[in-house]
Amino acid sequence: TLMKQINQDIKSGNIAYNINKPYNYVFYIIAKHFGEITIKLVAFITIGGIIGNVFVGPIEHLKFANLPMIFITILLGVIINSVIRIAISIISFWIEDSTPFHWVYDKIILVLGTLFPIEMFPKFLRPIIQCTPIFVVTYGPAKLLIDFSIEKFVQVFIAQIIYLIITFAIIIFLYERGVKKLNVNGG
Repeated sequence: TLMKQINQDIKSGNIAYNINKPYNYVFYIIAKHFGEITIKLVAFITIGGIIGNVFVGPIEHLKFANLPMIFITILLGVIINSVIRIAISIISFWIEDSTPFHWVYDKIILVLGTLFPIEMFPKFLRPIIQCTPIFVVTYGPAKLLIDFSIEKFVQVFIAQIIYLIITFAIIIFLYERGVKKLNVNGG
C-alpha cells in the first residue's frame, strides 16, 4: 500500500536511489497510488451501490444531474485522503515508523467521519469538525450523495480545494526537509 511503500523506501534507504531519478518522488508515489486506487474506487462504488440498493433501496432525492458534482467531491476526498497519508508517511524521515500515526488517522476518519454524522455533535463543535479532514474526506461527499444542494456542494468543494492546497504545501515542505536531512546525513 501507499504508506508501506513510503515507509519502506525511507527505512531501507531506497529513497536515496529514487530521489536521484529525473522525476519527483512524491508525484511518482501519487501517480502510482492513483493507478491502484482507481480500480478500487470503481469496484467499491459499483459493489456498494448494488448492496445499498438491495438492502436499503434507492436514495430518494438523488438526481442523475447531480452525480458529476458528487463524483468530483468523492474524487477530491480520495485525493485529499491520499495526500494526508503521504504526509504522514513522509514523517518516517524523522521517526522510524509512521504506522501508529496512520492507525490513529484511520480510526479518527472511521469513527468521526463514518459512524457519527456531524449533526450528532454539539452545535459548538460542528464548525470545528467542518475544518478537519473528516468533513472533506468522508462526511461532505457522503452528505451530498444523500442530501444534495448547490450550497452544500460549493461549501464542500471550496473546503476541499483549500485542504488540497494546504496538504500539498505540507507534503512539499516535509519532503524537502526530509531530503535535506537525508543529504546532510549521507543517505
